Amino acid sequence: MSRRLDAGSQRAEVPASPAPERSEVERLRTRIAELDEQLVATVNVRLETVAELVRHKREHGLPLVDPGREEWLVEHLTAVNRGPLSPDAVERLVRFVLELTKDEVFVA
Repeated sequence: MSRRLDAGSQRAEVPASPAPERSEVERLRTRIAELDEQLVATVNVRLETVAELVRHKREHGLPLVDPGREEWLVEHLTAVNRGPLSPDAVERLVRFVLELTKDEVFVA
């Protein structure tokens, strides 16, 4: 048996735990799946916003990449992070998102 999560137009299948004592595991897994769906939705909104910025920069002959801004972003998000994510993990996450964004937006 599976449990379905409402995620707008799509639904995520979350396998149900077979034993009643697993209800807490199922509850936590459901919450994690909801958070993961929010994460994907947030990344998609970020990609759309960056695509708008890229269009604007191209129209005005501005450089597409700003290394100073990227470094500022790493420093800023490290500073506002309240954990439990470590500063090193924040930096790795930001750099991953920046590379992912470039891969997704600049090829379009």
